[in-house]
Amino acid sequence: MKIATTFAIIIAIAIVGGLASGFYLVAPNSGGFAGKLRNLSLQISEGTFTCAKQAETGKRIFENRGSEPEAALSTSREWFEMALTCNSPIALDHLGYMYVNGLSVEKDSGKGVAMLERAKSAGYVEAAKTLALEYYEGDDLPWDYSRAVANFEICARDGDAFCQAHLAELLAYYADQPNYFKAFELAEPAAESGEPRAQGILASLYLSGRGITTDVEAALAWAEKALPAEDPYALESLAIIYLEGHGRPADATKAIEFYEIMAKNGNSDAHVEIGRIFENGIAGVEQNLETAAEYYLEAAKAGIVEAEMAIGVFYLQGVGVGKDEAEAYRWLKKAADSKEPSATMYLGRLYLHGVPSLNIEPNNNKAWYYIKKAADLGEPEAKADAAWMYHRGLGVAKSDRSAFTYANSSAESGIPEGQALLGYLLITGTGTAKNPAQGVSWLELASNQGSALGLGYLGQAYLQGIGVPKDVTKARELFERAFRAGDSESAAYLGAFYEYGVEYGKDLPRAYAYYDFAARHGSQDGEQMRKKLAEKISPAEAEQARGILEELKEITSGVTIN
Repeated sequence: MKIATTFAIIIAIAIVGGLASGFYLVAPNSGGFAGKLRNLSLQISEGTFTCAKQAETGKRIFENRGSEPEAALSTSREWFEMALTCNSPIALDHLGYMYVNGLSVEKDSGKGVAMLERAKSAGYVEAAKTLALEYYEGDDLPWDYSRAVANFEICARDGDAFCQAHLAELLAYYADQPNYFKAFELAEPAAESGEPRAQGILASLYLSGRGITTDVEAALAWAEKALPAEDPYALESLAIIYLEGHGRPADATKAIEFYEIMAKNGNSDAHVEIGRIFENGIAGVEQNLETAAEYYLEAAKAGIVEAEMAIGVFYLQGVGVGKDEAEAYRWLKKAADSKEPSATMYLGRLYLHGVPSLNIEPNNNKAWYYIKKAADLGEPEAKADAAWMYHRGLGVAKSDRSAFTYANSSAESGIPEGQALLGYLLITGTGTAKNPAQGVSWLELASNQGSALGLGYLGQAYLQGIGVPKDVTKARELFERAFRAGDSESAAYLGAFYEYGVEYGKDLPRAYAYYDFAARHGSQDGEQMRKKLAEKISPAEAEQARGILEELKEITSGVTIN
């Protein structure tokens, strides 16, 4: 085939010749890449190329674009288009890629995919690899797990280590039903050939014991091999090994180094992990809530939902940052909109209690909407909240049977408030068969975790001898602990002890103060007892009671009163 001697084609002939021989035929002082091309155009006037040679020419120019990529892309495209006359798979592959990505042509994904499919059908395995990567990356073509897997399987069967590694990754970490054994089989030969992604995946599989028996030393060895390439699976495996120890001294400082590399490479989830380390003070790193907040905020700004929840809670509680209910609401709402369970629960609690600074009045219906949603998303604490709302009929029709169902689920997850309510329901036979002994067991579990309600209900059980031998002294001790933990009903019980001289000397002013405290926090028993006692005490005793009430407020300052 006779080829016209256009400037672009002359360039291409020269480049191919130069690449083949390892040097360019250029004169000294030729003025860089453009000067070399000008000199080459004077030295080569025409050439005769087969179709295969045309495609190979385009490929070499495409892969060696140098300092003037636009000119090289245009030239390679011309060669590929000429090679289409014989349906060259190489030309179809490269032109397909160029159309999918809009390189030197108007972007046309449909046309590009069609070309790549034609090249693949002709047996050109590289086209399958190109398609697999496009579907895997999800940038210029929509992310498509099935198509990525199907195309990686083609080039993986051809022995391509890159394809084997990425197919292993998809099967292990992106499949609805992961196939860790197959992933290991694919990753092992690829890793041994030096493919970093495969080495990182092997490290992860060995560390987690998925697809192979757990072997921390093997995990460490493979992760270190992939470390120079900064493979994310290798970095994460190393971070976990150093953070958790796994037979060696834990070193969170070293773990942070690996997480920082991950974050530098665009993995903002790593900032969440660093935030956790500083929030909890782990493995040699001192707790630093301010630093934790900085990392959470950085990750939240990058759109990491878990971080949005964490920084929202920090702002809500004034932990690591100044208390800011507006910022708390903004971040929690953002996370809740992404169905983050804990954020959804906290948003429900804000509506339950109201936020005066944001002009949000208590709204049981909105509170129920978010808390029920969080519970259904699997948040155990939200299940406890939902149980209490069912039990009290807040925002939803009262249903003790539903209260029992949610309380039971929450209790089994170890949530103390769920255990406390479950214990109460079992002792009283509310919404379920009566079982005082089992109820007391749940109350003890809740009390051991410091649950104010659990302590209070357990105190009532000992006071009345339900499910346990009657023990007034034990009951009084439990009521005192419950009161200090924030249980207003226990304050009413303590008031009765002082009014009638049980366990304490009779002290009417102190009894009135306890009743008053309980009544101010919604206790109906406290309200009734305060009203009755008010008729019995003198003005001097009432004044004394007011002073004691201030003492009780001080004792419970910083505690949420139920």
